[in-house]
Amino acid sequence: MSESVRRMSSTRHNVVCDYDEFSVDIYPNRVLKATLNLLLHSVIPNERMMEIRRALAVLCDVGTVDVRHVDWDFRSDRSGDDYPMMMSLCELTVKGLLQSESKGDMKVRTVFDEQRMCRLYEKFILEFYRREHPEVVAEASMVKWALDEGLPDDLPVMQTDITLRCSNRVLIIDAKYYENNMQYRFDRPKIHSHNLYQIFTYVTNESAYGGDVSGMILYARTDCEKQPDSSFVINGNRITVRTLDLYCDFDEIRRQLDGIVCDFIKSGSP
Repeated sequence: MSESVRRMSSTRHNVVCDYDEFSVDIYPNRVLKATLNLLLHSVIPNERMMEIRRALAVLCDVGTVDVRHVDWDFRSDRSGDDYPMMMSLCELTVKGLLQSESKGDMKVRTVFDEQRMCRLYEKFILEFYRREHPEVVAEASMVKWALDEGLPDDLPVMQTDITLRCSNRVLIIDAKYYENNMQYRFDRPKIHSHNLYQIFTYVTNESAYGGDVSGMILYARTDCEKQPDSSFVINGNRITVRTLDLYCDFDEIRRQLDGIVCDFIKSGSP
């Protein structure tokens, strides 16, 4: 309206309009198509290969890009959709594929950058709850410091990986993806101390503002013999340490994540 007034278009019985032109040939779709084409040259099961070919048929009107020169810092202008997660998966796929020494095939790198995997792991859990549990508010929220007075500028920001809220119940999840999800002291496995301090700080400050607040450290399960699995109460707040087994069918992954909501958000005291 301000632009219409500025141009005095009302005197001509016109109004200035700005509209989006929707097209399937957008940059994120080009990145997706290029990533799928890359996967066609990798060593994957025939069933997955057929799925990729069917997906590429749907993207027949989409151009492509050189995956070696993609600026992964770009952001889709479509907020609230599936593109951010999809682009994270494309980045992981592209950067995780290496040229093998035989027959020009591509193979998945066996060891990924731990920090990148951790970010993807966090985002996967957050997006799962947003998509599968609309009755729960799922967000990466800020925890305010429970200060008696003042607000010093040099206090660090407390940003959770995942916070689930429903009624007066709050569950703060700290998602961790490590090659070794336990530390050892005198040959005895222990929870990573800095992980425990962090979740305790989040829960303690969040609970100062009311509500039933719990905390969870959710490690990606590894093939180590000893896995974190404990639950305890500190200052009236329950802290739980669990693992999420990703090396299984998605239905089983769904069951594990659904169980967390049932145990900590929808049921009585866990």
